[in-house]
Amino acid sequence: MTPSTPDIDASDEQHRLPLRGVPGAKLFRLIQDKLAPLENLPAHGNCKLHLHPIIVTLVMSFYDPLMRSLRAIEAVSSIEPITGTTPQRIARSTMSDALRTSDPALLRPIIDNLQRQVPALHKVDSRLHGIVKKIKAADGSYFSSMSNVAWALLHTKSDGRKQAQVRLNFQMEATQWIPSIISISGGEDSDGSEPDALTDIMENGVLYVVDRNFVDFDFIKAMKPRDNDFVLRIRANAPAYEIVEHRPLCQQDNDDGILSDSLVRLTGRDAPTGIFRVVEIQHASKPGETVKLLTSLTGIDIAANVIGYIYKQRWQVELFFRWLKVWCNFDHLLSTSRQGITMQFYVIVIATLLMYIHTGRKVSKYTLIALRQISLGLATPEQMEQYLARRDREKELTKIRLAKKAAAKKS
Repeated sequence: MTPSTPDIDASDEQHRLPLRGVPGAKLFRLIQDKLAPLENLPAHGNCKLHLHPIIVTLVMSFYDPLMRSLRAIEAVSSIEPITGTTPQRIARSTMSDALRTSDPALLRPIIDNLQRQVPALHKVDSRLHGIVKKIKAADGSYFSSMSNVAWALLHTKSDGRKQAQVRLNFQMEATQWIPSIISISGGEDSDGSEPDALTDIMENGVLYVVDRNFVDFDFIKAMKPRDNDFVLRIRANAPAYEIVEHRPLCQQDNDDGILSDSLVRLTGRDAPTGIFRVVEIQHASKPGETVKLLTSLTGIDIAANVIGYIYKQRWQVELFFRWLKVWCNFDHLLSTSRQGITMQFYVIVIATLLMYIHTGRKVSKYTLIALRQISLGLATPEQMEQYLARRDREKELTKIRLAKKAAAKKS
């Protein structure tokens, strides 16, 4: 492979993209600075693979949902000076080799640094003030892969056909949509199950909010040694438990559809020891159906309705996946290797964190639209701020209107 980009010295100002006061330019400068040590990363043979211009290009491409393939990214790099002061074509073969041979761990310091720079968002939910631990929603989502990816998970579709998929194991701060840790699972892994995959990347001192796929005794046992708590939706018949104590419900519990609040002891083979809590809630949209939540939060200072409210935060990870797949059109993997797919998802995390830093808002399709317009030179940062402020006002007015409508209907 012949490198398609010239050597770029991050300390040489003539090779830097001139700052024009827009997020896109600052993005390039940030990525160039952070990836400067990787400029002459050996690829194979006598080749030198210049990683940081490629990562900058991939991050920038994230802001344009039309850039869904290496061929499209190559075409854009041939027209616009994305990685330097003059147009420099980055061949798709170069990007493909970079994704295949580069270690995704090289991007972790960048992600850690960006997470520390994310501004505190203004809206803090008052109902969660009593929760001192960081709330993280964790889940997995499947992405269809090419049939020749031998290590992919094999999924049987409703019509009986086999489909190759890879699973993104994902954690995010539920109240702010800040992406955190990810990993990729395939068929050859020992972490084939979602509980095993999350256990491998579990943090310390976190309140995890997860769905029924994580009903697993080993997963629950892994929580306590790491000073973690959890809120976990359980199935109607699993896990088995015996009630130790029934707790009284307050008025807010009744208003929120809480049916019962009990301290329990898990039973069955290899069940975790200790006292847990089960909160049963009337399903909001399915009359007659209930939701049972198992949690390690047994303190009387945390009401049952707060447990239910915490679980609602898990839905944020589903919304993030929907935002990623629908609004960002992220339904196409740029690589067939595990390293390449992991690198691609790391690029997503970097791009999302940069959206926070430059807008101070949660990510949304409107933020994506605004940044895309700036990256194309069709809007200024001032126009972006006005556009997003107008969207915020419209959203608030809609929220007030719907609240009035609901109150009128209730009365």
